[in-house]
Amino acid sequence: MIQSNGQKAYVEFPLNVTEVEREDGVEYVAETVYSLETTNTANLADRIDANYDAWLLRAKTPEMPQATLEDVVEAVNMLQEMIIGGEL
Repeated sequence: MIQSNGQKAYVEFPLNVTEVEREDGVEYVAETVYSLETTNTANLADRIDANYDAWLLRAKTPEMPQATLEDVVEAVNMLQEMIIGGEL
C-alpha cells in the first residue's frame, strides 16, 4: 500500500495476511506490517514490484539517525572526562 503526500510517500508491507469473514463483509488482517517513508515518484509502485524483497528488507531495517558534529564532540568530551577521572 502506498500513500503519497506531495514529494513523500509512505509505503506499507503487510505480512501473513488472513481473510476474516465479518457480518458486514470481508476484512483482511496482517500479522505484521512494516513501513517506510521514501521519495514519491511516478513509478514508485513499479520500482517496488520489481525489487520487492529489497524494499521489504529496507522497511524491516530501522534507519539510524545521523550523528551531528555536536553529538561527536559531546561524546569525545564525555570520554575524555571519564579517562581523566579514572573511570576508564
